[in-house]
Amino acid sequence: MSLREIFRSTLVTRAILGIGACFLVPYIVWRALRDSHFRSTLPERFGSGAWKGMFSDRRSHPQAPLIWLHAASLGELEGAIPLFKLLRERTPDIQLLLTVTSLTGKRAAESKAIAQHVLFLPLDLPFLVHSIVRKVNPNAVVIFETEIWPQFLHALRQEGVPTVIVNGRIADGTFARYEKLRTLLAPALKAIETYFVQSPLDRERYVAIGAERGRIQVSGSTKYDQRAPDFSELELEEFRRSLGFADDALVFVAGSVRQEEDEKVIQAYVEAKSKSPSLAMVIAPRHPERFDSVARLLEGYRIRFHRRSSGSASGRVDVVLLDSLGELKRAYAIAKISFVGGTLVPIGGHNPFEPAMFSSPVILGPSTENVREAINELKRQGGVFQVEDVTQLAATINLLANDEELRVETGKRAYSAWHTNLGVTDHIFSELFRSMKSARSSEERERIVHGM
Repeated sequence: MSLREIFRSTLVTRAILGIGACFLVPYIVWRALRDSHFRSTLPERFGSGAWKGMFSDRRSHPQAPLIWLHAASLGELEGAIPLFKLLRERTPDIQLLLTVTSLTGKRAAESKAIAQHVLFLPLDLPFLVHSIVRKVNPNAVVIFETEIWPQFLHALRQEGVPTVIVNGRIADGTFARYEKLRTLLAPALKAIETYFVQSPLDRERYVAIGAERGRIQVSGSTKYDQRAPDFSELELEEFRRSLGFADDALVFVAGSVRQEEDEKVIQAYVEAKSKSPSLAMVIAPRHPERFDSVARLLEGYRIRFHRRSSGSASGRVDVVLLDSLGELKRAYAIAKISFVGGTLVPIGGHNPFEPAMFSSPVILGPSTENVREAINELKRQGGVFQVEDVTQLAATINLLANDEELRVETGKRAYSAWHTNLGVTDHIFSELFRSMKSARSSEERERIVHGM
């Protein structure tokens, strides 16, 4: 047997991965000593804490159908919400277990109450994940985006649990790392029955790291399969008035803005307003911990601004700092021009269809690898402007501010690009239950699934 064949052996691969996983322990100890928030999550990450309640519930109701969904952090969670909603609407009797790996993701999931159980994913230690999978005994597992935990996948395969990846994508940097680990990852990927990936490029990348091509469907992303909220004209007019903008103000919204990008956006706004006096701005930092920092930046530029968290504005302002939660879509709904953050800094971009669903022309920076397919669709239909720096951002804002025909036409094209993505979640929902019904598992699981 050649050295390559030895490494391809499932038992050998699992042994290597198991030994490698044990090297996580020193890192965990080091991080726990430095980070009190991480330290507080350790009981759950070792399958204790709130997991005990989960195990007790499963012992009490062993026949109750349960789907285990995993969304690592806030970004994956936002993309998963359309599928969560569909599961709750169409299969209310099925229990949903959601696991995450970040504290931000867990807090967001708990606040949205989208699953009966929200827990931290256990560390990928063989003795730990195998025990937990057996105790939970899920009817299916759905993994969002790029989370490949080999020991977890081996345990699911061993227990015969149907497993799918939804919104599958492999970012440029991640792909380079995964390629080097192909020999070790390929056996674990056999646990995945179906991959619903975002683009043909993602399909080729999964194949390159060991996935079977026949199991991969290019389906787009549920992240973009979101219907626009039904805001009334009166509601939007009251919202706009509460922000303190003048009646003739042309509203520019900068959403999901990241650290360092926030000052660039402010600089571009100041430059654009010097040529377009009616321009007003809503700036929405991506993370709440940036609210105060952005307020200080605005003060430094001597901009008249209002913090939304303080309620309605008492007078006229040029800028609103959207330091409230859950109002970004309402802001996009009144936007004449929109910029989507995470693109002027090397983050990879956030959802550009959020403003597009309201027929707002979209402006993005150069960093868009995380939303590549959405950008391609917007470009194909002519609903987006991509800029390289602050100067180009300011110039593009001015261009759109002073050309109503271009602004309206680009907004219509952006809307059309968003509309093409509707229906992805329905397709994946149907395929998920097809996978569950065709899975080779216990007689009890078969009976439960066929009863759905």
